[in-house]
Amino acid sequence: MPRNKVTVIGAGNLPSAMPRAASTAYSRNIAALLTYLVRDGDVIVTNDPYSGGQHLPDILTFRPVCRDGQPIAIVGVLCHHIDIGGGAPGSYDPEATEIYQEGLRIPPVKLFMEYTPG
Repeated sequence: MPRNKVTVIGAGNLPSAMPRAASTAYSRNIAALLTYLVRDGDVIVTNDPYSGGQHLPDILTFRPVCRDGQPIAIVGVLCHHIDIGGGAPGSYDPEATEIYQEGLRIPPVKLFMEYTPG
């Protein structure tokens, strides 16, 4: 894997903040979890702004690309959701005083281990 964490390809129609969020999430706390992404089919999911995400409706997933059983790259995707269960429609509550009032907060966790729900 390249040490400079270069984005190899990205969708041209995404706002510039979305690739930046994926890159930031990767380089912050998720980078430590990537030591656990060693097998094909391992998947990490998060939407935690304190782990590099933008806001709760943006859910990021990362998984390794393997060759001969060894990880050679990490792929990630960011999906924006309309509502993540906050106190107001769209998970934008101007009266929220804590992040938990804005919706479901998912810390970086392993969602799949070798394609098996974990």
